Amino acid sequence: MSSTPLTLAALATSAVPGLQIVGVREHSLAGGGAFNSAVIITDDAELIVRVPRDSTSEVQQSAEMLGLAALADGARNALPFRVSETLGMTRAGETRAVVSTFLPGGRIDAGDLADDALLLQPIAESLAAIHQLPTALVQQAGLPMRTAEEVREAAARLIARAADTRLLPDTVHARWLEVLASPRLWDFAPTVIHGSLDADRLLVEDDRVVGVLGWGFLDASAQAKIANLVTNLSAIAVFAAHGVILWQLGLLMGAANLVGGFLGARTAISRGNTFVRKVFLAVVALLIVRLAYDVLRGLL
Repeated sequence: MSSTPLTLAALATSAVPGLQIVGVREHSLAGGGAFNSAVIITDDAELIVRVPRDSTSEVQQSAEMLGLAALADGARNALPFRVSETLGMTRAGETRAVVSTFLPGGRIDAGDLADDALLLQPIAESLAAIHQLPTALVQQAGLPMRTAEEVREAAARLIARAADTRLLPDTVHARWLEVLASPRLWDFAPTVIHGSLDADRLLVEDDRVVGVLGWGFLDASAQAKIANLVTNLSAIAVFAAHGVILWQLGLLMGAANLVGGFLGARTAISRGNTFVRKVFLAVVALLIVRLAYDVLRGLL
């Protein structure tokens, strides 16, 4: 379908009901990229609408929306830079158009960063802020979480592929194998990572990092899932041995959990962060009311 700025602006009004557009311009990075995009101008903000050009870009966009949905207000406020927010989406031919907040800022070339560049400190602080985010936000969003051993195995596969090229110096190969064999180096705590942070993802202004793009690979290396799996299997074994498991109810609850996770993920992608936060706050409010009612009923 047509990808002119006016066409993309029309898609934006469909994706975000009530959107009042006062101007539109072509996105400076649209040419030759993975998306057809345009910057939408409203009375109080600038937004960006993007339409994937192929299936690979569509998958990338889906991953980015899941990563952004995991970053609630608390996490965003803890970061020293801005993060885009998904506002809505609509069909665009065989694919979709997604509208999100536009992040201003310039791009940098990593090759231009000297050893004493003023940007090095803000970049380091941005990385540290991402690593300090709670791993719970990754787990609750259903995003990938990897144990230290899984990370080590991935590194071992990468080293093996490099060695297979026969271009890897023997001294470097030997050093990498020593690193793989060191238990101390692979005994680390879970840490949130951006997953694809490079110079192209950074938006800068006046020697400051003002925005970070591309959250499609947000994940964490964590041991919590292993612990949860072990404790759950142990509990099932103990309760099954005593014949006290309600299998029909348990299987029904498991199926409902799977359906709820699937529908929740689709809703988070299609409705955006604002809707998810409203639903979350509504559920919390209802739980507070229910607990208060139970307490008052016990006192009366």
